[in-house]
Amino acid sequence: MHKYTKCAIARNRREAANLCINHEPELTRGGLVIKRCRPQWSASVCNLKAALAGIGQEVRHAG
Repeated sequence: MHKYTKCAIARNRREAANLCINHEPELTRGGLVIKRCRPQWSASVCNLKAALAGIGQEVRHAG
């Protein structure tokens, strides 16, 4: 019996999903800081850690 694995996914969505699988995101400003400390980590992990730590976000206070 043949198993149809991709019959429910539209062709455009399937092509877009294939493009995103091997795409490594670009490092953010804060992600570059983490990447210097942890060069073995992937860009997505560095970006996530920087976002959680609030690194690379400029906060301006009025006053």
